[in-house]
Amino acid sequence: MESPGPIPHPEKFLDAWLRHGAEPVTLTDRERNVLAQSAARGGDGAREVEVRDGEEVIGYLLIGPVRSRPEAAPDPLTGLLNRPAIERRFASMAEELAEGESFTVVFLDLDLFKQINDQFGHLAGDQALKGFAGALEKFLAVNAPGGAAGRYGGDEFVILLPPQTIGAEELMARFEETLPPNSPWGGRPGFSYGTARCAGGESFSDVLARADRALYAMKRRR
Repeated sequence: MESPGPIPHPEKFLDAWLRHGAEPVTLTDRERNVLAQSAARGGDGAREVEVRDGEEVIGYLLIGPVRSRPEAAPDPLTGLLNRPAIERRFASMAEELAEGESFTVVFLDLDLFKQINDQFGHLAGDQALKGFAGALEKFLAVNAPGGAAGRYGGDEFVILLPPQTIGAEELMARFEETLPPNSPWGGRPGFSYGTARCAGGESFSDVLARADRALYAMKRRR
């Protein structure tokens, strides 16, 4: 049986669910990272519903009063920023831009992640994510100080590069060269990516959407 991927379009999934009731609800992935949330209310008592792809659990819905999670918490699997934290970092960088400055958002995913999950299982997939995230974090600390990296969900990562960083394309090429030529699961753990510049005045979702389009343009060229 084909292994499931991450929940596609979590905001649309949540909107569809909310049509059936008005209770506050939070959607998470299978590692319980928050993907979308209709409301965050103090207190306990939320009901948990599994989101499944066939027989595989790919996420959870927390229905009812939900205790808000700290937005600055790291992603529990990789140790990078989680999705709310990367959005907050984006907003902070946008506010700090000087006139005429811009910064770069990079949206990337792993090329072989689905094959790793299919052939070796989800534990191997988790190890691949942790290994990639660790290499990315070390690389950015040296080559893009002041930048940030976060796990957006599944095998998707977001990188924020400050204005003084060298070109994103050159930076990503250098990073790819640092990855081992062979992973434990065969082949170089490569990635595809797209970039978008932000000069302030745009939302995180709008800038990320442009980077996402560039990411899929790269995939079509390969």
